[in-house]
Amino acid sequence: MLWRETYSPIVSREPILTPFGNETFPVIGSLSLGAGREVEVWWRLFEEDFPGSAVEVLPAVLENTAMDLRPPSRHRRIRFEVADLSAIAGSDPARAWCAVVQCGVAQIVVIGPPTEEVWDEVASLWRSVRTLRDAGC
Repeated sequence: MLWRETYSPIVSREPILTPFGNETFPVIGSLSLGAGREVEVWWRLFEEDFPGSAVEVLPAVLENTAMDLRPPSRHRRIRFEVADLSAIAGSDPARAWCAVVQCGVAQIVVIGPPTEEVWDEVASLWRSVRTLRDAGC
């Protein structure tokens, strides 16, 4: 029998200022490449429900390695930030994180892979935020 690690994602609904300027988009990220499996869970969910909407954010020090590990089709949607991402990502480099950013402020941040309930909440928030995106910040 295979045992899987149990998890409960950490969800913050407190608005957090991000280093992303006035942009509005869903962000998937990690502080290390060790969170690749969790990052893939987020990517698949966004690609199924909102194709082409999410951006992956990684620390700038991972740029050379990450581009070798990510599929070329995703390269244009990867950003490397020099800013400290731990304010939104938490401090555990082994965990992926996802945030819905509206006008540069994360409206929800989830650390770890989503449960069905968490994904429903993130997807619902992104639906409402993206309809407001065209109105500007």
